[in-house]
Amino acid sequence: MTSAAAADFRARVATRAGRADLLVLSLGRERFALPLGVVAEVIDVPDARALTGAGALRHAVAPYRGALVPVFSGGAVLGVADPTGEAVLVVLRDGGRPLALLADAAQAVPEVDLGGLCDFPPDGIVIGVLRVAAALVALIDADALAAACRRGAHPLQQASA
Repeated sequence: MTSAAAADFRARVATRAGRADLLVLSLGRERFALPLGVVAEVIDVPDARALTGAGALRHAVAPYRGALVPVFSGGAVLGVADPTGEAVLVVLRDGGRPLALLADAAQAVPEVDLGGLCDFPPDGIVIGVLRVAAALVALIDADALAAACRRGAHPLQQASA
């Protein structure tokens, strides 16, 4: 991916500087956030079970703007439970090859102050933790997420290896 939006977000998180427009993903009781600049679209999925594949990292492909995009399990990638009912596909810009992440829900949260980041050592995919409203939200490096999905590797397991 290595998008300018992802690189800018990483730099602002590292220095705790400025504000960011985020897309907060819900996966069960856990919350994760990506910078809005890396998100192409969020699409409702009436029944996530139609896309799931027994906890596999890559679930399926889905039609998107006349092409098929790979769908990756948000649960498997981020180490939490997969959606089983209504869900969303979060389509990420990945150069000319978009990919989608399956999540329970997604909500845009504008103008989040990055000065409020909690102390958290970056581990490769999670680059920070921030309180948004009443929830702790793990901030995700979109480039690391996309690269791990493309390799078919579990990024959280790689970070601890």
